[in-house]
Amino acid sequence: MDDVDLLKQITEIVNKAKENGVKVEVTETADRFTYILSDKKLTKAVILGKVKINKIELVVGYAINLIKWNWAMDEGFTRDQIVEEMPNDIFSHISTNKIAKYFDSC
Repeated sequence: MDDVDLLKQITEIVNKAKENGVKVEVTETADRFTYILSDKKLTKAVILGKVKINKIELVVGYAINLIKWNWAMDEGFTRDQIVEEMPNDIFSHISTNKIAKYFDSC
């Protein structure tokens, strides 16, 4: 899988959300294989990226609990600490084919 496959999935998600009346913004992270998708009001966000599992590359998504993320940042945790020390509190797996629907209630 290359960047084109990931970007194609992102485009599909953005277009489906747009059909449902939701504008999803896409922000590239430090690496080129991970993106943050969020609604314009920043009430919901998903991290979408490529991972390699047993030599197979997959695109995976995780909904971000923004209330808990913001709390952790306000308490002084770094992004690395949040990801490493409290992933189960902040992130929950979401199927890539359900991401556009996830934004429907924004």
